[in-house]
Amino acid sequence: MKVLRQRRALVAVLSLTAASGGLFVAGTAHAQTVTIGTFSFVGETGDYISQGEAYSYSTSDGDAILLDSGPVGPTGTSVIISVDGANGDHWSLEFDAPGRQILAPGTYTDAKGYPNNGDAPGLSLSGDGRACSDAAGSFTIINAAFGPSEGGVQSFDATFEQRCEPSDSVARGEVHISSPPATGSRPPSSATGSLSFSGDTGDYISQGESHSYDTSNGDAFDVSGMADGMVLIRVTGYYGDRWDLTFKPPDGQVLAPGTYTVARVLPLTHAGPDMAIGGNGRGCNQVTGSFTVTTVAFDSGRNVQSFDATFEQHCEGGVSAARGDVHVSKQQPVDGTARGRLVLIGASVVAGGLVLVTVVLVTVGLVLANRTPRRSSTWGGSA
Repeated sequence: MKVLRQRRALVAVLSLTAASGGLFVAGTAHAQTVTIGTFSFVGETGDYISQGEAYSYSTSDGDAILLDSGPVGPTGTSVIISVDGANGDHWSLEFDAPGRQILAPGTYTDAKGYPNNGDAPGLSLSGDGRACSDAAGSFTIINAAFGPSEGGVQSFDATFEQRCEPSDSVARGEVHISSPPATGSRPPSSATGSLSFSGDTGDYISQGESHSYDTSNGDAFDVSGMADGMVLIRVTGYYGDRWDLTFKPPDGQVLAPGTYTVARVLPLTHAGPDMAIGGNGRGCNQVTGSFTVTTVAFDSGRNVQSFDATFEQHCEGGVSAARGDVHVSKQQPVDGTARGRLVLIGASVVAGGLVLVTVVLVTVGLVLANRTPRRSSTWGGSA
């Protein structure tokens, strides 16, 4: 008979790990409490690890899950989960990507017992003094979100199936973990905005994935203008992603609504329009493509007040592209009306004890290039 055991006091520690010379080393820095997490597994009759029983853990039931995001080696290579039950039970669950890759959504077959899996996918479920001397199985990563180099696991969902060879009996389970940074760790933002882009398969910048950021979701936007007419935008994601976008008009001009064709080749000296979309350690030397400015507004000091654009970028002459749109605003609404501040000029006491205050409204000039209705963009694949 299978018995469902609820572990009321659970501590699960997740860490990113690396194997060096066959030695397993786990990082221990940046521990934080997982906001939402569940872990459960059940074994068939004859399975050595589960002893044919079922186990279930959940933060909603009062179980505590801690995440340790201090990696040793590339972030996301391995995910290690340790579970300590209140009654003294201990379970360990390890996932390891093949060949020092980063764990990504997909099914990993022919997994070998971690950490002796070599370049094969690694998997290991053990505990209560039981472990497989020779494990095999498979696992499916449903979702895996990692921060930057020190960011650790932000969310992770996976299912797994393991058998201790030579037995055919199997233990099956799943784990679901969500641990966003604490609210206080959200990056500051000097502008409101949104950025979304996606890439074709083979695109170096996007890695063929979709990315979306918005200040309403805790992502940070900064925008600035340069004397030579460029607009610079930095986006710092809630989970630590960082992207930089640069849009440059032809030499001697200022960005205005319209479409600009980019053809930057080596050497990197040319007078035409230019753009650079990069981040997370990736950038292009040679860029072809185009960007369309739908709205751009500067104040009298050439500071960007609002900017809306769509873009398509190809790296190093490649066919694959990244396409997206960006919208930022420092001042709402941007409608060309005068703005200003009240400045105290003088004050005097008049009859009846009243104070007469003299003020002047000093207006702040605003250069508005154009304002067009915002449109949603639908991007298709490139040829």
